[in-house]
Amino acid sequence: MDHTYENMDMVTGKKNKKSGDNIVNKIENPQEFANNFISFYYNKIVTGEDFSMFRDFSVFKYQQQEYRDSSLIALLHQINQQKNNIINIEVMPSGSRRFDILIMGKMNETIFSQYFMLTHEKADVWYIKSSIISLIN
Repeated sequence: MDHTYENMDMVTGKKNKKSGDNIVNKIENPQEFANNFISFYYNKIVTGEDFSMFRDFSVFKYQQQEYRDSSLIALLHQINQQKNNIINIEVMPSGSRRFDILIMGKMNETIFSQYFMLTHEKADVWYIKSSIISLIN
C-alpha cells in the first residue's frame, strides 16, 4: 500500500503536523469519556451543584431560543424538574481539542436529543462551548 499521502493535507499539499499536543488522541476510550461527562452533566450540572464547565460564552439552544448566563441556569433548573432517561450516547472526536457528543433519551414521555460541543482548555479541564436540545415528538 502506498503511504505517500498519509500525512499530507490533500487540499494544500502540505504535510500535516504530528499529534504532539492533540489531547483527543490521548484519551484512550472516547465512549467512556462521553459516558462520564453525561453522568456528571445530569448529576452535578443539571442539579445546580457545579457550573465549572461553563464559560461566559457558553450557550444552549432549546426550542429556537438561546440561553446564556442566568437564563441558562434557569433552563437547567427546568430540565432538572423533568424525569430524564438517557437511551443512547454517541461521541466523535472533532479536531485536536474537541468532542462532539449526542445523546438521545426521554424527558418525561417526550423523546429528545441533545448535542454537546466539549472543548479542551488546559490540563484536564474541559468546558461546554455549546449545546442544542431538540424535542422529537
